[in-house]
Amino acid sequence: MKILLSKTGYWRKDELRVRTDVIEESNKIYVKKTALGSESKKILKKINKTYRLLSDSFPKDLRLVKPLKQSEDFATFEFCKGTMLEKEIESALVVRDFKKAKILYDKGLDLIDLIKQYESTDVEIKKFKDFFKVDEHNLIDNKFIYPPITEVTADHLFVYNNNYWLIDYEVFFDFPIPKDFVKFRYQFYLVHNLQQILQSIASKSFPLKTFLKGIFIPVEWDGIFKLPLNKIKIFLKMEEKLQAYMNWLEPRYIQFADYKAKLVTMPVMDYLTKGNAISIDSGTHEEIIKLRKDLDEYKVMMNRITSAKFFKLWQLYCNIRDNHIKKYLGIIKK
Repeated sequence: MKILLSKTGYWRKDELRVRTDVIEESNKIYVKKTALGSESKKILKKINKTYRLLSDSFPKDLRLVKPLKQSEDFATFEFCKGTMLEKEIESALVVRDFKKAKILYDKGLDLIDLIKQYESTDVEIKKFKDFFKVDEHNLIDNKFIYPPITEVTADHLFVYNNNYWLIDYEVFFDFPIPKDFVKFRYQFYLVHNLQQILQSIASKSFPLKTFLKGIFIPVEWDGIFKLPLNKIKIFLKMEEKLQAYMNWLEPRYIQFADYKAKLVTMPVMDYLTKGNAISIDSGTHEEIIKLRKDLDEYKVMMNRITSAKFFKLWQLYCNIRDNHIKKYLGIIKK
């Protein structure tokens, strides 16, 4: 048995933490998820049921990686070949294939839109409202889905042979969630993660407009799935609740709703580059590609470090770091 990659979600709260290993054994590759907390054990125990329910509600061209084996504290899954949808969109933008980028962006929204609508009961709606603190009038005209899969995002969707696969489908709640919230999460995180490249290639032929504070979206993407600001604020607050439940660091998402509308037709100052605009128009295209390639090579090198001593030292370091930050945050709150 050889561990090709190991990743532990230290950002999650202890009870929800999971370690993911990509393993090669007998010339086959599979994924093993190990529950490191009490709640994550319960979630993995139900993974086969979740797989069946989601398979029944998903469209035919959205597939789930199949669970292979289940134990008391771990589950194994088939390994998904292919490329992240987010990476496919980014690559299309780098070579200025805006048509392909838009088709891929649209496809992600279409896949979510095709998930079967769930007829919620009053009890289930109450659970949803109590958890997310959503008022009754804000639920009007919302289509709900169940199981409440939140991670249909472009970094969890893989493309292989024109088929789409969802690689993570742990379910954390026992009540349905609005389909628009899932679509908003797909849109928000994809556009947020692509800001560096988007802001670098803005032009008259590829204009951007303000999506949220500090975040721009291509004009031709904006009309596909457009929410009013009051609904965006509701979903940002819901995202805060979701993150507070899962992770011990609680970011303030509502800050993104404070913005002024703006149209951009040239490279802009990117918040990630601290004021230094990166423009592919200025001849840095090849440099950006080379830096990305170097970064990918470094990631591969780090992933090959699989010795037991290294992992023990790394886990010890992470525990010390987490405890220190928790203690620091506790002092700040006082």
